[in-house]
Amino acid sequence: MRRLVIAAVLLALAAACAHMAPPPGGPNRRTPPRLIGTFPDSLVPLPGFKGNAEFRFDEVIAEATPSFGRGTGDLERHVLLSPDTTVPHVEWHRDRITVRPRNGWRPNTVYWIDLLPGIDDLHRNSSKIPYHITVVTGDSIPTRQLNGRVINWSSRTGASLALVTAYRISDSARYRALADSTGRFHLAPLPAGAYLVEALVDQNDDHKRTPKEPWDTVRVAATSDTTGEIWVFQRDSLPPKLQDVVRTDSTTLTITLTNPVDPTQRFTADSIRVVLLPDSATIGPRDGYAKSLYDSLFKPIVAPPPLKTAADSAKFKVDSIAAVSRKAVADAAAAANAGRRGATVHKEDPPLQKRPLLGNAIVVRTRGLIVPGSRYVVTVMGVRTAGGISGTVTGRMDPPKPPPVDTAKVNAKARADSLRARSDSLKPDSLRTDSAKSVRPDSTRRPRG
Repeated sequence: MRRLVIAAVLLALAAACAHMAPPPGGPNRRTPPRLIGTFPDSLVPLPGFKGNAEFRFDEVIAEATPSFGRGTGDLERHVLLSPDTTVPHVEWHRDRITVRPRNGWRPNTVYWIDLLPGIDDLHRNSSKIPYHITVVTGDSIPTRQLNGRVINWSSRTGASLALVTAYRISDSARYRALADSTGRFHLAPLPAGAYLVEALVDQNDDHKRTPKEPWDTVRVAATSDTTGEIWVFQRDSLPPKLQDVVRTDSTTLTITLTNPVDPTQRFTADSIRVVLLPDSATIGPRDGYAKSLYDSLFKPIVAPPPLKTAADSAKFKVDSIAAVSRKAVADAAAAANAGRRGATVHKEDPPLQKRPLLGNAIVVRTRGLIVPGSRYVVTVMGVRTAGGISGTVTGRMDPPKPPPVDTAKVNAKARADSLRARSDSLKPDSLRTDSAKSVRPDSTRRPRG
C-alpha cells in the first residue's frame, strides 16, 4: 500500500512538471516608472513641518546602492535639495523615495526638492523627466523668481540640463535647479534679495564645479527677474600653455593652446617672434589673430560654380523651386501631426546675443617664407585666455620636407606620352579627326540650291 501511495505521488509530480506555466509577474514592462503622487503638496504653507517628503511611483523601483551621506549613492546623486548645503537623507521604500534634510527642516524656509531623471524600475526602464516638490515651512510663500538661458560658448547653442545655482548675497543661501533641453531655466519661488547666479555644464553629474567644466556667473539685482543669457566656457586659473605649432602655408602658421583664447584678441608685430634656427635670424612676423577673428577677416569668399548653358540655369531654377515646395509640404505635415498629438514643433533656436566662436588657436602671419625642412622657434607675448589670464607662449616648429619626387616614374610617364603622340601621328588620314570640322563648319562649302 505504501508503494502505491509513493507511486501516485511521483506520477502527480511528473504531471505537474510536464505542465509549463508562464513565469510569475506577467510580461516584462517596457515603460519607465510613473509618478502617481508626492507628499506634501507643493506651494502649501506648512509651519512646523517635521516629516519626510515622498515621491510615490506606480511600481516597485530598483533598489540602489546605499546612501551614506557623501552624495555617492545612486539615489543621492538623483536628488537636489535646496537651500541646504549638506547631502540630504534619501531612503528607498519599494515604490517610494523619501527625502529630508540631514539637519532637519528649518522654520520659515522655502525648500526645493528635485528628483532628477534616471530612476530605474526592476526591468531597467529609466525615467526621462524630473520631478519637483516645493516645501514651505513658513506662513507665506515668496514671489521672487529668476529666468534666463545657459549658452555653451564653444558650440553657441543652449546648454541642455545645465546646473543653475542662485546664491542669495545676504546670507549665501543657494537654490539649485536644472535647465531644460534648450538651456532655459526658471527659478521660483525665491526669497527676496540680490543673487549671484552660476551656470555650470556638470559633465560628471556630481552637482559641483570641477576643473575643465564650462561655467560662468552673473549678478542679478533685487529688482530684476531675469539673468539674460549666461555664456559658459571652460576656465583655467593658469596662464595659457602651448600644445602645438604647425605651418599652414608659406607665410602663415597656427598655434594651438590648451585653453580657449579671447576670440577678439589681435597681436602686433612687436609681440611676436619667429626665429630661424640655428642662426636666430627672424623672418619678420606681421601680425596675429585669434583663429575665429582671422577666419572672419581673411576667409576667402568661394563663388558658386557658373552655369554653363541656359538649360542648366532653367534646371537649377526648377530644382530650387521644387526643394522649397517639398520643405513647405514637410513643415505643414509636421505641424499637423504635432497639433493632433498636442505637441509643439521645435524649430531652430539660436541665442539672442551674437558672439564669435570660441577656440584655442592663434594664427600668425609672417613677411618671410616658412620653408619646409627648416626649424623655427615661435614666441607670442600677451596671449589672453577667455577667462582673462595672460601669459607668453613659446614653441618649436619643424615643418616637414615635401616627399621626394620619383624621377623614374616621371620619366616613364613622359616616355609613354611621347610614344602615344608618335603613334597618333602615324595613323592614316581616314582615322584622324579633323579638329577644324569639330570646331567650326567649313566656310568654303557652297550651300545647295
